[in-house]
Amino acid sequence: MITKKTVLILGAGASIPYKFPSGKELRKKICENIPDIARYWGNTSKGRLIVDEFGKAFSRSGTPSIDAFLEHRREFLEVGKYAIANALIPYEDEERLFEIDPKKENWYEYIFNEMNASFEDFDKNQIAFITFNYDRSLEHYLYTVLKNKYGKEDRLVAEKFKGIKIIHVHGQLGYLSWQATSQNNVRDYKNETDVGSINIAANNIRIIHEDIDIEKDERLSAAHALIRE
Repeated sequence: MITKKTVLILGAGASIPYKFPSGKELRKKICENIPDIARYWGNTSKGRLIVDEFGKAFSRSGTPSIDAFLEHRREFLEVGKYAIANALIPYEDEERLFEIDPKKENWYEYIFNEMNASFEDFDKNQIAFITFNYDRSLEHYLYTVLKNKYGKEDRLVAEKFKGIKIIHVHGQLGYLSWQATSQNNVRDYKNETDVGSINIAANNIRIIHEDIDIEKDERLSAAHALIRE
C-alpha cells in the first residue's frame, strides 16, 4: 500500500506504452482525419468550410499541441474538440491494456501492485493522479484489475474508487459507466467512432485558457490542492 501522500502528474507520454499517440502524433492524426470530421460536426457546406479552415490553420500553425492551438484560436474550439475525439477514440482498445509481454513496460501494472492491499483497504492508498490526457486508460485499467483480482461486483469496486482521485485537467472522452453522474455523458471504453460516441467525447473535452480563474475552476483548484498537500 502507498502510505506516503503521492500525486502523479501525467502527460501524453504516460499513455504511449498503451499505444496512444504523443502530442505530435495526435496533431498528425487530426490533420489526416480532416475529411472525416465534417461527418460528425457541421455536415453542411458552411460546416465543411470551417472544418477545412481549421485543418489548414492547424497544420500550418507550427504548434505541436492541439490544446495550445485551440487556446489561441477560440473560433475553432468546437470543431477542434470533435477533431480530438475522432482521433483518440480509436486508441481506446482494452486489449492493448492487458497484453502480456515481459519485454514491455507496464507502469499501470506496477502502480497497481504498489497499491497492493486488501479490497477493504484499497481506497486508503495515499495516491492521486493529475492527468493532462483525454483518454481514460488509467482508470479503466485500475478499475478492471481491481474487479478481477478480488472478484467483486461493479458497485463495490466503484465505491472503492471514490477514495482515489483522478483529475483530468483538460476533460476526458466521456465518463465510464461507474463514474458517471448522468447517462448523458457515459461512454464505455471502446474504440467505436459513431456519432453518439463522438458527441459525448467532444462535449466532455475542455480547453484551458491563460485567463482562467484557477480559484473558481473546480478541477484546477483541486489539482493545486493535491500538489500543495
